[in-house]
Amino acid sequence: MRTLPLLLLLALMTGCSEYDPAAHEAEVLEWREARLAELTAEDSWLTLVNYQVLWNNPMTMGSRQGMNIAVPRGPEMLGMFVNDGLTDSTAAEEAWWFYGSAPTTADGVEMTEPVPAISDSGAVRFRQDGLTWFVRRFQDQYAVRVIDNRASLRTDFPGLEYYPVNPEWRLYARYEPYDPPKRFPVAIYTGGDVLEESPGRVTFSVAGEEYALDVTDTSETGYFVIFSDETNNESTYPAGRYVWFDKPLGSAGPVILDFNKSYNPPCAFTEFATCPLPPRSHHIDARIEAGELRFRKPV
Repeated sequence: MRTLPLLLLLALMTGCSEYDPAAHEAEVLEWREARLAELTAEDSWLTLVNYQVLWNNPMTMGSRQGMNIAVPRGPEMLGMFVNDGLTDSTAAEEAWWFYGSAPTTADGVEMTEPVPAISDSGAVRFRQDGLTWFVRRFQDQYAVRVIDNRASLRTDFPGLEYYPVNPEWRLYARYEPYDPPKRFPVAIYTGGDVLEESPGRVTFSVAGEEYALDVTDTSETGYFVIFSDETNNESTYPAGRYVWFDKPLGSAGPVILDFNKSYNPPCAFTEFATCPLPPRSHHIDARIEAGELRFRKPV
């Protein structure tokens, strides 16, 4: 993600309204290229081919019909996850072990014996001929996420479509931190919700209406928000979209919120992703005709 040029931020602070349409369009086009490269990279969201909660003990895995954890290709029996004699799927992840039945590596090392799903450095990545799988905890459950870098959605990806770059949706906004951070529930695509902690909010105006979106993720240079608007279910993804914006110079201050860089959540591409959805308070009562359009899988 690109940090706003210092001169632009200074211009914001002094109320200067200089705007270079050509530079803005070039910036958005560069962002689109980076977005596509990230989305089609190895181990990206397009490579997800299964997400299976560990509900049984053991959990068999392979390409043969009837496996608890199905994979699209490869050995009929890859192996199984065993929970150290326990049957409770909410038991500590350290209890889950993988017993291989086909040549497999665990964090790059050839397996010669069962390997715990979680090591001191985190989730172990098991690999076999382009397939990758690992255990993760989500909403007090443990599940196996399966990745296939040869998945047709990745290898034959048709690309992304966008609204034309529109300077009207490059908004002057303001970031305001919370003290203490705000905690609030966020719904998840697969069901239920999670309690998010927000360090602050971004405020802005659309068609004379004031809006405030709570930040739900951060990076070294930016903040992340989720939102919905009146284009959802028509030209954009029904559940809403995401957008990042660069941090202000200080703990609070002016920022640029550019909806031309809004994009679809992973769930727009695969049913195996777990995506946060915008709360009702994050709905913008306007048609934000900017950013990424709804993805429609090839028939």
